[in-house]
Amino acid sequence: MNSFEFFNDICVFLITQHFLLFTDIVPDSETQFLIGFSCIGLTALCILVNMALVMRNLCYFFKLVSKKYGKRVLKFYEPELNIIDGKIKAWKAKRRAA
Repeated sequence: MNSFEFFNDICVFLITQHFLLFTDIVPDSETQFLIGFSCIGLTALCILVNMALVMRNLCYFFKLVSKKYGKRVLKFYEPELNIIDGKIKAWKAKRRAA
């Protein structure tokens, strides 16, 4: 089990423990109200961390795809590109016949 799965398991465990505190164990409704904010904060933290990991993996995926297919795309468009020193300097648009 990697550390990220462990983090998610701990978050789920703590959120479940928060739900137990909404029963008659805590008789004061004001305290339950504050526990609700703690539960919302913990849930938001878990969502933000998961979204950050998804975005990191997505950026890594696009980086790998651009490395794999980038040269193919440049080779395909090579007749239309003005490439100097390996960098695209201008784009020559094809003219359509009227």
